[in-house]
Amino acid sequence: MKNRLLYLVIILFIISNSVVYLNYTKQVKNIKRIRHTSGELENAVINTQNIAYTFVGARFQFSFIKNFRSLQSNIDFIDTPIICLIFDELSCNVCQDDETKFALELTEKYGLNKAVVIVKSKNIRYIQNYVRMNNINFKVYYCNDDRFFKANNIMVTPLALVIDEMNHIVAAHIPIVGHPQYSIPFHFFCFDYFESSK
Repeated sequence: MKNRLLYLVIILFIISNSVVYLNYTKQVKNIKRIRHTSGELENAVINTQNIAYTFVGARFQFSFIKNFRSLQSNIDFIDTPIICLIFDELSCNVCQDDETKFALELTEKYGLNKAVVIVKSKNIRYIQNYVRMNNINFKVYYCNDDRFFKANNIMVTPLALVIDEMNHIVAAHIPIVGHPQYSIPFHFFCFDYFESSK
């Protein structure tokens, strides 16, 4: 009887320790995964910021693009500070939508002349759908080759730029997929910048 009881206690002890150990290893794996993901996210934030900073101060080239609505060729200058959204049809759609909503908010508050979007696509229907689905009422330009991107050293999209009336880039932002919270400082900057330039 005593041997059976001792045997049962030992088995229960082994089972409970195994459960505790398995739960512990699962938690450790989760912590490592979270740390690994956080490290990747931290690297993504640093890398996108470093790339964005390379644009600041550069003169923006409004070349090799066409007005989507009038099909006229390039614009050479702007007469007011703007936010310029640059997309490729292969860009992150969620990021595009988030930045487009933000640009629409800006134009609602400060006027239609405060935003432009430039889309790289060989498919006009893609641009038509983008304009229609987002109710875009500000200027839309497009290009169907790499010349505009090469002229402005753009290698990453989506990209949001604030450009002053002298065509110099004042601020740049590359959204991070699935993490719109990292766009908030750029959005605050834009509201402050446009408010001060009224």
